Amino acid sequence: LDARPDHWASHYNLGNFYLSRQDHRQAVAFYENAIRMQPRAIQPYVNISFAYNGLGQNDKGIQSLRKAHKLEPKSLEANLNLGLLLGEMGRIEEAATHLKEAANLDPGSAVAAYNLGVIQAKLGKMDSAINYLRRAYRMESENPNYGYSLAFYLRQNGNETDSIAVLRRIVRQNPI
Repeated sequence: LDARPDHWASHYNLGNFYLSRQDHRQAVAFYENAIRMQPRAIQPYVNISFAYNGLGQNDKGIQSLRKAHKLEPKSLEANLNLGLLLGEMGRIEEAATHLKEAANLDPGSAVAAYNLGVIQAKLGKMDSAINYLRRAYRMESENPNYGYSLAFYLRQNGNETDSIAVLRRIVRQNPI
C-alpha cells in the first residue's frame, strides 16, 4: 500500500486499511496526508468522515463531507453520507435535502430511499415517507428492517390492511 509514498492514493488506501481495522486516529492521519497531496479528490474527504465518526468527532465529519460536496455537488457518496450524518445528529431538514439529492442521483439506492422515508416521517410528511419506504422495500425486499419500518408507518398513517400484508410477507420470507 505504501509503494508510492509520493501519490495521494497510497495514503488514501492506507487510510482505508486503518479504517477497516477501526484504528480511526491512524486512518485520519493518512486521509489528511491524501487530502494535502490532492485536495480536489473527494474520496479522502468522504472516508475521513467515517474515521471522525469513529472518534466521536461528527462536526469534523460534517465539515469534511461539506468539502466533498462543494468539490462535487452531484456526488452520490457526499450527498448520501452527509445526509446520514446530519440525520444522526438530529439536523433533519438539512439531512432531508442531501438524502433527496442522493435518491435523485441514484434512484436504485435503497439506503437513500429508506433513510429519506424515515426522515420524512419525522417531519410529519407521511405520504412522502411511505412512498420512499415502499421504494426501499421494493428494491430490497429481503431486508426485513425496510419492511418493518414500512409496516410501522403504514399503521401510523391508519393503513392497517397494507401494514399487515407487509408483515405477513416478511414472516413468509423469514420463517423462524
